[in-house]
Amino acid sequence: MYDTIPEASHVESMLDGLLDSLQGTESLDLTAAQRYLISVLDGNDVTRSSVTGTEGLLSDIGDGLAKAWEFVKKMFTSIWDFFFGKKNKEDSEAAKASVKGAEEALKDVESPQVTEANVKAVVANVEKKVDKLPEGPKKKELKKKVADAKAAEPAKAKQTATALVKEVFDASLTDKPRMNALTKEFNKLYEDLKARQEEYKKAEGDRETLGHAIEHFLNGFTGIKEPTKGLAEAKAWVAYAKRCLEATDNSLLTIKAMKNEHEHAIKDIQQKIDHGGRGTQYTKQELIEEITELKRNMATIVTVVKIAERTRECLSEIAKGIESCVVKTKEN
Repeated sequence: MYDTIPEASHVESMLDGLLDSLQGTESLDLTAAQRYLISVLDGNDVTRSSVTGTEGLLSDIGDGLAKAWEFVKKMFTSIWDFFFGKKNKEDSEAAKASVKGAEEALKDVESPQVTEANVKAVVANVEKKVDKLPEGPKKKELKKKVADAKAAEPAKAKQTATALVKEVFDASLTDKPRMNALTKEFNKLYEDLKARQEEYKKAEGDRETLGHAIEHFLNGFTGIKEPTKGLAEAKAWVAYAKRCLEATDNSLLTIKAMKNEHEHAIKDIQQKIDHGGRGTQYTKQELIEEITELKRNMATIVTVVKIAERTRECLSEIAKGIESCVVKTKEN
């Protein structure tokens, strides 16, 4: 049903369309949420409002509402299956591999394996990195050292090249606008999570579980800073990134474990719809309250999942940025 996880606003609008209908707000002038719901149903060949008209489609708990609910159930199933299946595992492994790549690359900076046999190749790679630096005194200084290394005897060139590996890494890291932009986005993800957590401080049941999942996630963000000042900060960043990815996995595992409760809530709503919201056992108000709670929980799940996706992407891109600054000297 989805090629990507939909926005939380999509989930909320779909359920708001149901709620508006249940609360008797349907008329010739449908609410924005009802129009949104009907347009989605039309786009998925569930209804044809352009032919049949929208009046009466979602009245009370009739056939139109039942069709809409069936589509919403498929939407929820699709979201769970899409992310908590193969994709989640692949995304996690890809991000961890990127951070691991940066960690391994930093070993070349910490302990360059420059020999008289490979020094020419190392100097050539150093020169390529220097050429990519912005013009300025540091680039001029490094170009002079590269020229000296190229003209020196192998033993002297080895000494100069070994020092240059770290100098070039430091100079490359201090000029990474893209990395800075990613770090700012990463920090925004943290703030978005923190804002979402505020809703769950006194929650119970599923909402309490979601609160714990968000708390796990937030703990993983603690300590990460922009890796822009050299080897020590880059190594520290890698350690924090590994911890953050682990926290991301744990948070999503907590949410995944809610699937049974989530499915139970859906079945309970289904029973109320099947009974028409009437009788002593079920009331329309109970149905409205349960859909409202489901909307709140599902919107939060989608929000956390999307933040997890982007967190992994940001960490992966920053890790690749770190790795790209390294002059690799080890033999493969």
